[in-house]
Amino acid sequence: MPVLQKILIIFMCCCTLLCFGQDDLAKLNKKEKELIKQEKKIAKEMFEARVKLLEKDQHLKKIHDKIMELHKELSLMLDRKKEMRILVDKMKKVRNSLNTVRDKKRELEPDEEEEEE
Repeated sequence: MPVLQKILIIFMCCCTLLCFGQDDLAKLNKKEKELIKQEKKIAKEMFEARVKLLEKDQHLKKIHDKIMELHKELSLMLDRKKEMRILVDKMKKVRNSLNTVRDKKRELEPDEEEEEE
């Protein structure tokens, strides 16, 4: 069998394998998208159930309120630390720069109202 025929047969086999692999990949992507959709739906249901339970059960509500109060206290204590103040200041500078860039970008973009006229 000539070398060219062997190469052609190998090429055809590789193409066939690739096609089957792509089909499997498409099925996996579809399955993944469906599972992500289910995951989001269930997460939303869980959140809504938690909210309802906190509204109904006074014991759970008291625990939740205590946790939130402790969280607030912790946040205030952390924000007083020098290390955190430095980071907060850095964040403010970055956000201000970002807002400046976004404002300039808006100025350079043509208004949608002008385009419609």
